[in-house]
Amino acid sequence: MSILLVDDEPGVTRALELNLKREGWTILTADSGAVALQLLNERTDIEVLASDFNMPPGMDGAQLVNQALAMRPGLYAIIFSGFEEREYATRSLQVGADDFIDKQHDFAAKVAEAIRRGIQQVTIERMGRKLLALGNKRVVLDCVFQMLRQLERFDGFFLATRRVEGATCRVELAIDLRTGEEIPMRSALSANSIYRFVIESGLAVCPPVFLARPESQPAFEDSRSIIVVPLLGEESALGIEDRAAGRFKLEDLRFMQRLAQWVSLAMTNIRLLRERRRREQEQGLLAHALFHEINNPLNSISMLAQSGERLEGADLGELIANVSRIRQVLDSSLQRLGREGESEVIAVEEVLEETISRFRDYYPRSQVEIDLEAFSMLPRIHGKREMLIHAFMDLLRNGAEATGGRLTILAQYVPLRRQIEIAIMDNGRGIPPDKLRKVFDYGFTTDGEGHFGQGLALTQDFIQRHGGNISVTSREGAGTVFKVVLPVRTRDK
Repeated sequence: MSILLVDDEPGVTRALELNLKREGWTILTADSGAVALQLLNERTDIEVLASDFNMPPGMDGAQLVNQALAMRPGLYAIIFSGFEEREYATRSLQVGADDFIDKQHDFAAKVAEAIRRGIQQVTIERMGRKLLALGNKRVVLDCVFQMLRQLERFDGFFLATRRVEGATCRVELAIDLRTGEEIPMRSALSANSIYRFVIESGLAVCPPVFLARPESQPAFEDSRSIIVVPLLGEESALGIEDRAAGRFKLEDLRFMQRLAQWVSLAMTNIRLLRERRRREQEQGLLAHALFHEINNPLNSISMLAQSGERLEGADLGELIANVSRIRQVLDSSLQRLGREGESEVIAVEEVLEETISRFRDYYPRSQVEIDLEAFSMLPRIHGKREMLIHAFMDLLRNGAEATGGRLTILAQYVPLRRQIEIAIMDNGRGIPPDKLRKVFDYGFTTDGEGHFGQGLALTQDFIQRHGGNISVTSREGAGTVFKVVLPVRTRDK
């Protein structure tokens, strides 16, 4: 990570460079906005830009920051000036600068402190994106711990948790950031613990709040300075502690609140992934059980059909019984799918986006491009989200089998008819007219060469369970279009 200093007076950048190098930072300098932009284009490691406001005509500090952020949106930008002009500060913040500093009194110290804020923000945003790719809670916490150690600003990192509402709060994780060692503390927190207060109130606390609540002692008696923030959506609180009283500042509280937001998002993401895997496992078990339920009667039907004999009497009765058994199994499975999950408010566009995402996860080798276009704001409907995703997934899968190129999904709301219309189009070979009327029949297949299988009967059933309908049009050599219509209505109708 490098810091770029920009000022048309070489003496200023040289003095700043000498002071800031003591912090161990890599410092680059430029004497104009043009040189600074060239360095930003060449050096991807520049994360913080600090520039003078008043520079020669052509590009002042605000103009430089404006162009720099267009090139590098994640850049942390600081502008400083020798004039305490409100207009300068206002213009600097309007173009996207994160900080404005005057050159009066301890200028180098002010710049150093602003750069520390910038490094903290850049570090946490980079780490936050990394957290969302992790699939284990402890790995998330280890990542946070390593980041806090690298900052070398805090003494202790703690996580306190309450498993269920009303239960005792406990210290789940305690780490000494100076040594990197985990502190073996699994004890219950006292009723007046500051961690317990944060978990139960949802409020963040920092030294001023702590001092204003003398009865709320910290969980660790050697702490003199403390910040504790809740994890949103969790019965947990993160804390950083310091043995030096009064060292924390407001910016540290904001830093911890942003950190807690990323950790909360990561934890939510992990829960959603686990729930998705659980559902997929249950669906796999259901499919496995369904296969075994219908495999034996299908074998019997197949052997009777291959015998070449005219069926009558007991043989005919056995065939009819086996067909009836398969029908009962399928009907039972459909009813079970229909019961799964309560009806909920569904955003159809989000359902389509999730379907596309799952299709790409399930068929990573597919070269088919999928375009989704929503021509208007689609109103929400009542229904079962997973059921609709299953239906649209079948349509995408069958469309992908028909084309090696592109699938297009067009969605629009028709106010006069109070319905959402969704067209799924492929540019494949199309369906012959004699087969087109059979695509929604149970058991229909084109032996692997065509476009459709028996899954579309289930697709039709799922759409109809939402009060909608599905139709298909096709021309040989010109592709196929499925049209799904879903009514928009109040729940009590």
